[in-house]
Amino acid sequence: MQITMNATAASTFMVDETEAKRLANMYVTTQIAQALFVSDRASYHKAHDTWLLMIRCARSPLHTLEVKAQTGQVIPLTQEQIYLVRQRAAIVAARGCHMLPRDEDGYVLAEYARQRATEYLDANLSMFYYAAEPLFVPGEAPTWQMTILFQMYDVGPLTIGAMRVNAYTGEPVALPDAELTQIRERTSAIIRNQTPTTARG
Repeated sequence: MQITMNATAASTFMVDETEAKRLANMYVTTQIAQALFVSDRASYHKAHDTWLLMIRCARSPLHTLEVKAQTGQVIPLTQEQIYLVRQRAAIVAARGCHMLPRDEDGYVLAEYARQRATEYLDANLSMFYYAAEPLFVPGEAPTWQMTILFQMYDVGPLTIGAMRVNAYTGEPVALPDAELTQIRERTSAIIRNQTPTTARG
């Protein structure tokens, strides 16, 4: 990926950095949320011929957004990405008020549960494990169920297991020591048995 942080040749673009920012802000406020905006500076993504900006709330960056440098078209986010941006913004706002980010039913947000699960995996396994695909499981003790993935450099992502997060409190449901050991052993076995990828000319 080639990204030029300071595009000195901006005059050669049909759409300059200032206009790209204006168009991106218009997209963000009309399609995602009025309280959000894009970063003050844009980076030129040479490989894609786009301006790369960061969608932000007042306290934190949330997601990247691209604007085509020749046409000014904002490359729209998917509905899943828009949902994620809104959840991340809600999490930041809740933290600023020292509250848990909850939905209208009183459950912690899916993205918050995923972040807490990833923190648990980082602390109990390693930084190469993370949680994904939160699925709400109702019942007397509702939980968010997560897929545990492993990715290290050019290995993965590999599906290694599953875990749960309490949907009321946002606390990860601890995995037994024996299961943590099995996850480590399973990961090692998969890595050993992987066939190395050979570059072909």
